[in-house]
Amino acid sequence: MAPLFLVQMVVSPAIGGLSQRYGHSALMAAGYLSSGFSMLGMCWVEASSPYVTIGLLFAVGGLGNALSIPTGSAAAMSFAPRERSGMVSG
Repeated sequence: MAPLFLVQMVVSPAIGGLSQRYGHSALMAAGYLSSGFSMLGMCWVEASSPYVTIGLLFAVGGLGNALSIPTGSAAAMSFAPRERSGMVSG
């Protein structure tokens, strides 16, 4: 699972800038599509599958997580009233 976490670590610092440029909706859609593609690909992984294939699928999943999770949280926070921001962040 190392490729998943490595891609997340590399992509996550750029999420703020990408979100300002493309908006929350576009990044969330791209992230969930990437995650879905990764999970769908994992359906055909077998014990004899090469690690490169599995690693690429995990990397695509990491990209999906990096795009969708922070932007989903930011989108939810942007609609919360300031006095309720603590509840929404939880």
